[in-house]
Amino acid sequence: MLLFLTLVITVTAICFFLHWYSYRHLKSVIVSRRRWDLNICCGNVDGGGVNADIVQHSDVPNFVEIQNIYQLPFEDGQFEHVLCSHTAEHIDDPDRFDRELRRVGKHITYVLPPIWDLGAALNVLEHR
Repeated sequence: MLLFLTLVITVTAICFFLHWYSYRHLKSVIVSRRRWDLNICCGNVDGGGVNADIVQHSDVPNFVEIQNIYQLPFEDGQFEHVLCSHTAEHIDDPDRFDRELRRVGKHITYVLPPIWDLGAALNVLEHR
């Protein structure tokens, strides 16, 4: 029983670490590579330009609340570089969302949870 409990604790710790590494560390590396003109679904991360999300999670500068992700309140081609991090896996119609991002931005970068992030990969209640 002790061996089983140790295995469960170890696997759980590895899952938490991989999720942290995927969501926090890798995302921060990508965000720091450049100033993002639009950081869509920003959460609590400042991309340096316009930060947008459906809910304001924290006090990030230049925040725009999004009412409809399929009709963004921006002009055609308004942004050079758009970052969309850990979002596409939550969306019902990712192709429609992609078309909308490509309407407002010229260069779109998606950050998706890697398959080895078991916490994200097995989250069937939130991820599509």
